[in-house]
Amino acid sequence: EVLVKSALVGHERHHEGFKESLGQILEAKGLGSLKWTLSHEF
Repeated sequence: EVLVKSALVGHERHHEGFKESLGQILEAKGLGSLKWTLSHEF
């Protein structure tokens, strides 16, 4: 259970950084790649 919580915390931190770069991903790669990234992330 502790490992699961640690993994969730790590995922939340990664998710925050992912949201910050969301605009850059849109501009650089376009919606098609964004959809792949979202499906890959979640």
